[in-house]
Amino acid sequence: MDVVHYYERSRRMVFITPISQQPTSEYEIFNRIVRELVEQARRELEAEGLPWEKAIVSLELDMLYGGQILSKRTSTPGLAINDPDDVWAFYRQFEQEFSATFSPLAVNLPAGVFVDTFVLKAAVPGQPLKLTKLPLSDADAGSARKGKRRAWWPQIGDWVDTPIYDMNHLRPGHRVQGPAIVEAEYTTGVIPQGRVFHVDEYGLGILEAEAGTLEAEKAALQAETA
Repeated sequence: MDVVHYYERSRRMVFITPISQQPTSEYEIFNRIVRELVEQARRELEAEGLPWEKAIVSLELDMLYGGQILSKRTSTPGLAINDPDDVWAFYRQFEQEFSATFSPLAVNLPAGVFVDTFVLKAAVPGQPLKLTKLPLSDADAGSARKGKRRAWWPQIGDWVDTPIYDMNHLRPGHRVQGPAIVEAEYTTGVIPQGRVFHVDEYGLGILEAEAGTLEAEKAALQAETA
């Protein structure tokens, strides 16, 4: 899993002037804010022992047209603006995402475009998770059975003496056929009739339908609704 940090700086800035539609020339103000956010990200990632050289850094801006109340968070094509072409490239990205979220009819360039917030995202790719394969035992889960108790099963429409299994004692390869209950430290797994709970080679518990069960249930449902 990637480690992702966000850094925000509130700063109202005229990006495109209303009526005249002139792009901003305040390149240094814009770029200085981004540089400061990048430096903050670098310091904090390195303090956590994360490799800054592997970080993927991107910029988002909360932008809006003049006269609007709510801004639209927009990805940007870069981290800096150095000329009018850059400003218009940033604007076109905003217009595209704004139109997709709201409507092209809501685009209002003559009202001007404003930046409300700078948002820097720094992501360090995580190491791929590698699960160790475990040896499989036979399907008999009798060693994990801890007793039984009466439980109501809607599918059966009656109380049933139901076997109870301890999740801590289930091993890869074990299979528990429903109706049954699997108890763990923080949760309880309910295994209905027609379902099988098994532990796979990675130690993960998987609930599956028995062969033919889904087809039979689908046919019964269609008969009820016919």
